[in-house]
Amino acid sequence: MSIEKLALTKEGGIREAMEKVKRYHLTLDFHGCNENTLADMDIFYDLLNKLPGEIGMKKLTMPYLMKGNYYPGITGFVVIETSHISLHSFTETKQLLIDVFSCQPYDPEKIEKELTAIFKPEKVIKNFLKSS
Repeated sequence: MSIEKLALTKEGGIREAMEKVKRYHLTLDFHGCNENTLADMDIFYDLLNKLPGEIGMKKLTMPYLMKGNYYPGITGFVVIETSHISLHSFTETKQLLIDVFSCQPYDPEKIEKELTAIFKPEKVIKNFLKSS
C-alpha cells in the first residue's frame, strides 16, 4: 500500500507525522586531500562502519564500497535507520564529498572534526540544513 493510501486510511495521521519530522543534512566538500588517503578502501570501510555509532545512529547495512573507473576514487555508503551516510573521493582532483542525512539529530561539528583529522583537507566547504 502506498504512503498516500495509508495516510488516507488513517485520516492523514502518517502524512501529518511525516510533516513534523525534522531533517538534518550535512554536506562537506574537502579539497586538497592526500591522494593515498582518498584511495584507501580500509579507511573508508572503517569510517563508514564506526561513524554511525559515534553519532548515535543505528546501521541497517554494512558499509558498501566501490572503486571508480572513469573518475578514480572511492564511493561508499552505509544505510542508517534514519537515512544514510555517503562518501565520494576523487583522487585526481584530491576531493572528498561527504553527505550525512538523517531524521534524527546529530552533531555536525563532531563529524567535521573527525573527518578533517583523517583526510586533512586544505579547504572545507560546509553546508548544514535543518528543517523546522
